[in-house]
Amino acid sequence: LEIQEEFNALVYSNGKVLYIPDTKLRLYCDNANLTDVWAVHECNIKYGSWTFDNNLMELVEIKHPVDVSEFVKFCPMKTLEVIKELKIKAYVCCPEHYASFDYTLKLQRKFLKTDAGLIYNPKLY
Repeated sequence: LEIQEEFNALVYSNGKVLYIPDTKLRLYCDNANLTDVWAVHECNIKYGSWTFDNNLMELVEIKHPVDVSEFVKFCPMKTLEVIKELKIKAYVCCPEHYASFDYTLKLQRKFLKTDAGLIYNPKLY
C-alpha cells in the first residue's frame, strides 16, 4: 500500500474533512488456481483504519455506482462480482468502535501478454 505524503483535502464549514487518498493495492489471492490461467479467482480485502476509531474517521458507503470504464479498459482482469460489507467492531482492548469494509472480488483474466502478443480468454470472448 502506497500513500503519497502531500495531498489535497476538502474542509467544509461544519468541520468535516473529505480526504481521498491516492492508494495502490496489489492483491494476492490465497486460493489462486495457478494451473488454469483462465480460472475465476475469489479475493478478499479488508479496508479500514487500525488507528482511527469510527468517531475520528467514519467510513460511509457511496450509494451511486463508480465509473471505472477507463480503468478497466487496459486491466488484464475482468471483475465479475464485487460484494461489499461495512463492519463496525469493538475490540476487547478498546471501548471505541472501528469501521472497515470487507470486499469479496471475483476476478477472471481477460487476456494474457506473451512475446507473441495478446492471447484472449476463450471463456469470455
